[in-house]
Amino acid sequence: MTSHIVDSVDHLNAEWSVLSADSSKAAAVAGWLVDAGVFTPDEAPTDLRTLLKELNLRDRVLGRDHTDWWMGALLQHAIGPGETGRLAARVVMQAMLPGAVKTARRMQKFDRPYAEVTHIVVASLFEVVRHYPLHRRPVKIAANLLMDTVRISCRELRWDGPWLPGSSQAPLDDARHLSEDTNQEPEQWALRSELAAAAATSGLPGLECTAEDLVGSRRDVVDLLLWALSERVVGPGGVAAISDQYQGAVVPDELAARRAGVRPAAWRQRRSRAVSQLRQSAGIWLEQTA
Repeated sequence: MTSHIVDSVDHLNAEWSVLSADSSKAAAVAGWLVDAGVFTPDEAPTDLRTLLKELNLRDRVLGRDHTDWWMGALLQHAIGPGETGRLAARVVMQAMLPGAVKTARRMQKFDRPYAEVTHIVVASLFEVVRHYPLHRRPVKIAANLLMDTVRISCRELRWDGPWLPGSSQAPLDDARHLSEDTNQEPEQWALRSELAAAAATSGLPGLECTAEDLVGSRRDVVDLLLWALSERVVGPGGVAAISDQYQGAVVPDELAARRAGVRPAAWRQRRSRAVSQLRQSAGIWLEQTA
């Protein structure tokens, strides 16, 4: 069971290599995208790996509208039966896989192994792609796919985060779930929303934030602290001692210590130990977030 879970992402990447070597698969997918006007007949790549890279490059230049264009074209087929539906879904899933892996890490419950969460998230993503209500939700598709994946994964893990839309009737094109920054990648917004919610759920002082707050170094600090807590690198007391320093107004040691029921000197010592523990393990976190 464990080896199967650990290998789930590697298995998908290996499968993708096999699919990419099959020119007939690429021809079918390219044909759908040509029919949708995403490619002209003479510019469509002839293997799936190159095709997906080209779509990603164009997404960076043309933005969300382009992502919705090609994903919508493939999802029209992905929700259908048979080999056609599975192939179209598989291409969309591969495009979403990096975001799904990061999502799994950020939504990891403290008493569930990361590999198990990843396995559940990947399986949920495929289910979401195969049943995506394109006619109802034709915009912000990538972000909607991620958030629906989180919702289903949480149900599987019996961990219903309060920030999640209660049902697929509350898509991310609802302004309540979207950033005002129209240049921001939808996947990044979904991940920042999850990170902010996980920080709030932790109940630790100094980690309260909104998705808009999670930019630059503050996002990295919050991500690192939540990772350290989930991996038991640092305990809740140590994380609290560090996170207090990252509030808008730094909490004086005297106040933080009194709130924790210890003396200021003990509070500072606790923070020093936690920082040392983080330094020793930060390299592992960097490898996982690369």
